[in-house]
Amino acid sequence: MISSGQFFFIAIQTKAEDAKAKHRGLSNDQKITQLLTRLTFGIRPGDFEYVKAIGINEFIAQQLNPESMKDSGLDERLRTLPTLTIGTPELIEQYTPPKATPSPSPQASMPVLPPPATAGTLVAEQKGIVTPTLNTLGAGQQMKLEKTESQDSMMRNQVTVQAMNPAGGEAMKDSQPSTKPLPPKPVKNPQLVVTELQRAALLRAVYSERQLFEVMVNFWENHFSTFANKDAD
Repeated sequence: MISSGQFFFIAIQTKAEDAKAKHRGLSNDQKITQLLTRLTFGIRPGDFEYVKAIGINEFIAQQLNPESMKDSGLDERLRTLPTLTIGTPELIEQYTPPKATPSPSPQASMPVLPPPATAGTLVAEQKGIVTPTLNTLGAGQQMKLEKTESQDSMMRNQVTVQAMNPAGGEAMKDSQPSTKPLPPKPVKNPQLVVTELQRAALLRAVYSERQLFEVMVNFWENHFSTFANKDAD
């Protein structure tokens, strides 16, 4: 009796033999077309003739060793995308937009409470003693009190001005250097980073000679990539 594992192995072996037999039945041109379809992003002008000239095995060997291949045509086109050569700290500094400052939440206005009564006031109210106020003073006493308060206020203002400007207003103004706040650095469009990454991927697929390498990079990039605007909020 054949187990499930043996049956699976026989099925794979049979399918592989059928594929080999089918491949042996292909002409050389058909084999080249099949090779370029599977190992590259597609057949470009001149690819078919190039593989036919060097042979299928030589082309596969070149693609398996991408470091040995020159890619000057692609490198020249990638130089037009400046964000590809900028380091991560510079990208964050130049292309990260400033976050909006949250507006303060409105707070409910607190009721103004009257000042607490002192012990002397309570005793005076209990004994019926009237505390003299401006209303109970005579007109002459009110005028003297107001004059005294006005003089005290003028003296305090004069002392404050002298303390702040002992050598005169102009001298103090000249002694202090005028410092202007530095303007914020202009922030570049953050979408440009993503746009140039997309352009670079397209340029590599079209112009790179390391086609198998770029196919594998594209596969794993799609497997592990993260949405560019994931942390935008």
